[in-house]
Amino acid sequence: MENFINDYKIHIFEVAYLTEEQVKLFRSDFRIVADYFVQKRKNKKYTPGRKTIRHVDAVLKFMSVMTGDRRFINAQKGKKSGGDQNMCEILDQIENRGIQKGMEIMRAEMAEKEASLAEKEAELARKEAQLAQAMELLKKYNIAFVS
Repeated sequence: MENFINDYKIHIFEVAYLTEEQVKLFRSDFRIVADYFVQKRKNKKYTPGRKTIRHVDAVLKFMSVMTGDRRFINAQKGKKSGGDQNMCEILDQIENRGIQKGMEIMRAEMAEKEASLAEKEAELARKEAQLAQAMELLKKYNIAFVS
């Protein structure tokens, strides 16, 4: 059975725990990926560099799978045609989509509040009309109203 089983050694390391010097040794797009995970572990935030991504589609799909964040995939749909992108541009696209979505939600909430306010104003106008009518009846029959 030993003839059918390979005895390969695999070296595993956690990308998020690489040092900045180790990250700088990468020359491919993986340098951006490694930098992302290191920064997220250390700072809980990511500040992108200006290094361009050569394989944008592959990097965004990888980032989406590894982070569980579908916004990386959605950013690919809005990718500028032609030329490479850097992570800063991609994250700007993601942020702008979030802003747009937030504005849409805010507009919907405002419309809902305006409709509710219009309904309350109409109810108030009805009650004011009823009050005016009651006051007219009181005057007509000389009934004093003390408030």
